Amino acid sequence: MSRPFRKNWRKNLAALAALATIATFAVTLASSCCSQDRESHHEKEFLPEAESAKDVLNVVCSFGSPLDWAARSRDLFVGRWIPRPGWAGVVASAPRLEDGQWTVEIRENGTGAVILACSLETMAHLRPGQPVTVLGQVAGTNACRSVTVRSTTVAIE
Repeated sequence: MSRPFRKNWRKNLAALAALATIATFAVTLASSCCSQDRESHHEKEFLPEAESAKDVLNVVCSFGSPLDWAARSRDLFVGRWIPRPGWAGVVASAPRLEDGQWTVEIRENGTGAVILACSLETMAHLRPGQPVTVLGQVAGTNACRSVTVRSTTVAIE
């Protein structure tokens, strides 16, 4: 072992641990929004008592700080599926294609809650003002402003 490494081994170990944490976070973040789901219908866990995106945001945001919101969202909603008939809303903005993934902003009917729908399937046919129904897997919440849904099916009403 070289002398400089032995001398600074604690600092080097701390730097390696920090890099490993950052790399893990980056991989999780990259796959969180729109990765396609591989589960069968029988393995899906559905949302508990959340009939709308607004219900999800109300539960998450009923806790103190943004760190609490993230933990609450992860514990209760991330990875769970929206049950049928889905969340009804209106397309708020034109769909965007970024890095092979489609994203569209939808405003939920009656509540105005924002749903960010992500999918590898094309959403180019959607137009602002169009009524739609959203089904998919909750990927997270964004500072109590929106619910991100991945593996999304957006059906025109």
